Amino acid sequence: MALVRRWVTALMLVPESDRESVVSGVEARIVEEFGNERPSD
Repeated sequence: MALVRRWVTALMLVPESDRESVVSGVEARIVEEFGNERPSD
């Protein structure tokens, strides 16, 4: 839950008109960095 609070707090610093593009950029970076990894069981 702390990670969610940190993410939302940081996102609130971004101007509202730019938030969607910031989220899209973060999503793309995560997929690029970790998208090929399989979770371990």
